[in-house]
Amino acid sequence: MKKGHIPIRTCIICKKKAPKFEFIRYVKKNDLLEIDEKQILPGRGFYICSEECKQKIKKYKGWLKKGKGVKSNEQKTC
Repeated sequence: MKKGHIPIRTCIICKKKAPKFEFIRYVKKNDLLEIDEKQILPGRGFYICSEECKQKIKKYKGWLKKGKGVKSNEQKTC
């Protein structure tokens, strides 16, 4: 029997590749960064694989480019 397609995503911090459902998705919403718990919100997003990488995102400046103009909102990202 043929299996369905499983989307693979990459963590922007550690570059780990894994199925989409294993990651936390962040998305730009109203010029703020927001966690997309159900992974269904529209807009530009990126993925983080673990709590450890989530803590490193504050130091990682590349997410600003990934979010395409997203302003940091510390309360929503942490």
